[in-house]
Amino acid sequence: MRRRSRRLVAMALLTALGAGVLAACARPTSSTVRTVRVMTQNLYLGANLQPLLGASGTALVTRAAAVYAHMHQVDFPARAQALARLIAGEHPDVVGLQEVARWQKLHVGQGGKSTVVETVDYLPILLAALRDHRVSYRAVAQDVEFSNVDRPLPITVDGLTAATFTDRDVILVRTDVPASQLRAAHPASHQFTAKITVPAPGGGTVAIPRGWSSTDVTVRGASFRVVDTHLEAFSPRGVCVAGAPSLRLPYVRNQQAAELAAALRTSPLPVILLGDLNALPAEACDALPILLHAGLADAWAQAMPGLPAHTAGQTDDLNNVPSRLDHQVDYVLDSQARGIAPVAFSGAVVGGVLTDRTPAGLWPSDHAGMAMSLHRTK
Repeated sequence: MRRRSRRLVAMALLTALGAGVLAACARPTSSTVRTVRVMTQNLYLGANLQPLLGASGTALVTRAAAVYAHMHQVDFPARAQALARLIAGEHPDVVGLQEVARWQKLHVGQGGKSTVVETVDYLPILLAALRDHRVSYRAVAQDVEFSNVDRPLPITVDGLTAATFTDRDVILVRTDVPASQLRAAHPASHQFTAKITVPAPGGGTVAIPRGWSSTDVTVRGASFRVVDTHLEAFSPRGVCVAGAPSLRLPYVRNQQAAELAAALRTSPLPVILLGDLNALPAEACDALPILLHAGLADAWAQAMPGLPAHTAGQTDDLNNVPSRLDHQVDYVLDSQARGIAPVAFSGAVVGGVLTDRTPAGLWPSDHAGMAMSLHRTK
């Protein structure tokens, strides 16, 4: 097997009986089963933006400056090296990323004309870190979750310095294998109709868009549609209608899940859904049951039966000890009925042990990463 979470695999093997289970633990070879390894990872955008909502005047300037400073405090270039080490260890064919932030500091000149004086863009920083770890990826699809580039926030009281923030979901695909073995095509991005509205910094309101991206991946002749999403984290609950997951509305996260489920039903290819769903596995009235009701299956539950997958959540400062990963909101889902299934015991949750941290003691993210191998069964 690939190098993965040995502790989780060992626990699974201790609960298994018979040589047949041991045989299932071996990763199928490309000559017998067409297999793709995938990973989902929330990068953590670098700060809590909630204090900005509804703030105005000097309070807004102070809070915006603190948010921008916090982004530097949690040091994405260093975290990118830690994340790249984890990704290289799993070496997935496809990676679904969430909270791929781009921060910019602007100098505001005469007439309000702005000049960019600093950019911290997580995507090229991570791609460079991956190359440092001798693995190569390219971004093949992305969607913009939120951006305030048209409304920069002042971060100094004189108004001469401002900052912008953009949040994206991105799908990466390996580039260190021949196109005959792995290729991506037909990238697409979409925004959900359902979205929350919050008090805007400086007054008024602003809608927070979210969406999903996809690409069709062919691995040694087997094709899949890989989808990456980040569902809404904050939304008032609606009414839970037992037995009818699609009617658990107007909970915005559930509306988004219902939109995504409807879109995936029309996919011409088996689907692998990666992402931060902001939903707990056991929550009967949340987004996950809507997606499962639509024909998707929880790959971790299938491949790693009885084992938890704690993927969230470290503190905003990322310096907590011990780890606070104690619940799951990140998933790999698959359309098993359409001819795709996870490889037994191929799951890994990475990024939650002390040796995964940066030299300064920061966790790679407030989320762990989840990796999984899947193969075509038809």
